[in-house]
Amino acid sequence: MSPADAPRVDLDAYFARIGYDGPRTPTLQTLAALHELHPAAITFEAIDVLLESTPRGLELNEVREHLMGVGQVQGVHDLHASQVATGLPVLTAHVVVGDSCFSDGHLPALLDELQRCLAGHFDVDHSTFQFEPGGHEAHEPSAHT
Repeated sequence: MSPADAPRVDLDAYFARIGYDGPRTPTLQTLAALHELHPAAITFEAIDVLLESTPRGLELNEVREHLMGVGQVQGVHDLHASQVATGLPVLTAHVVVGDSCFSDGHLPALLDELQRCLAGHFDVDHSTFQFEPGGHEAHEPSAHT
């Protein structure tokens, strides 16, 4: 993986999470303090990934409202967000759209718009959407809100 492909890391959030409030300059003392705190941080981050926890700071109700604001979107359900690795959030959702979207070729552009929305507003670069016509949700055994 090239440095350009590496996931972005919010260092301030990371330092807060591991309890480091020292200087941000790269000195030997800073590195020693981070080394003491880091093992605990790895444990907590691994637990979050293994439990498929919603990434910190990502509010699913806010994401849902934002997706609902995109044209042609009539509903969003089975909305889930987790991390596949530290700093790499993923999101999946079932998106209810107008029936015409399935016949007029509009779905590829709508997919692009939804993915741009997530990347631009919520810093989620990997998402998977299942498009459904209105009424399809009633066919599913248990739809999550």
